[in-house]
Amino acid sequence: MKPPKDPIGYAATARVFLGAAIALTGLLAPGAMCAPASADGPARANFFVSPHGNDNWFGRLPDPARTDGPLATIARAQRVVRALRRSQPDVAVQVTLRGGTYRLDRTIEFGPADSGTPRAPVVYAAAKGEPVILSGGRELNPTAFKPVTDSAIRARPPEESRDKVVQVDLRAQGVTGFGVMRPRGQGRPVTNPALELFFNGQPLPLARWPNEGMVPRGEVLDKGGAPRYEDFSPRGGTFKFDGDRPERWTQAQDLWLSGFFARGYAPDTIDVKSIDLTKRTITLARPHRYGLETVGPTQAWFALNLLEELDQPGEWYLDRATGLLFLWPPGDLSAATISVSLLDAPMVAMEGASYVALRGLCFETSRGMGVYMERGSGNRIEGCVFKNLGTVGVVLGQGIKVDSEGLILYKVVGNK
Repeated sequence: MKPPKDPIGYAATARVFLGAAIALTGLLAPGAMCAPASADGPARANFFVSPHGNDNWFGRLPDPARTDGPLATIARAQRVVRALRRSQPDVAVQVTLRGGTYRLDRTIEFGPADSGTPRAPVVYAAAKGEPVILSGGRELNPTAFKPVTDSAIRARPPEESRDKVVQVDLRAQGVTGFGVMRPRGQGRPVTNPALELFFNGQPLPLARWPNEGMVPRGEVLDKGGAPRYEDFSPRGGTFKFDGDRPERWTQAQDLWLSGFFARGYAPDTIDVKSIDLTKRTITLARPHRYGLETVGPTQAWFALNLLEELDQPGEWYLDRATGLLFLWPPGDLSAATISVSLLDAPMVAMEGASYVALRGLCFETSRGMGVYMERGSGNRIEGCVFKNLGTVGVVLGQGIKVDSEGLILYKVVGNK
């Protein structure tokens, strides 16, 4: 079974969820030197991993020393630990991760072969005093951002921002999977967000209008389908708009509206099928759960994912057809760390693994969840940080007995 594509939450707060599924794999490794057992505990084996290590080494030393030194990847360390525990199952193991960023392009999968025992657990821990980051994203080269020179593109943002907006070719930066924007809201299946952008660790918002708040929704001409009331027509609703702002959006290819289209407790984000400037109407591409209703003053919306509304620092827009990302930088580009989220699966998944500990690690910049666990016991997550994830920090599935301590979760949700 493969790890699940994990869910995105609509709320703008970090959460720990209970529910769902995961995966695993494994094999291989050289021998290891173990510290002898003591009166207080079992024999122990120590391995080291570093972003500057070498997977051809044995991983028994924290620093390079001729023919040995730290391993380069967590996956290689897993194989080493599995091989050791097949021959010496009573040995406790610690894998110490040296400081730095470990980029993940797939899930780290722990299964029964990775398990420890109550007396001899397996620990993956950050080296003392060394920040360790597991990242599901990729950094962009700040020098690759250039002024926009194409006159047709320059004409689309507001005049006041045309000289502020810069562009970068994501494909030239090795980023080709942009993800797909999907509807989200009450009653909808939860899914991972598309690619997100981070500037010095802060998530940036898609270009939107208005920049703050919402505008009232106009008269409903067609409520569209309403699944809540067993009207399963795929037809999106149609409503009137006031003002002339949508006249700017005639070239928009992937326009979305977010807000309250029926009940005040049922927010939704829905793509737009068409805008009729003559009739002054907007037609949505799919129905709202309740259909479009007029039941009070709460119906309001804002538009997002619009190059035409890129009008303040921090806003951005991605043209998925060309791979060009447009940004009004919120700070000095030359000194910035700019990254995008890529990994579309759990960063770590444990299925049937027991007595495995994750200690002092930072999980960040991913479209999915941080850690998923199912069917195991005695696992521990200690002193870990989960941030800038597209969904949730930790998910506990069926048959789990786990301890957690000192977890920090923040900015764990897809950007609106």
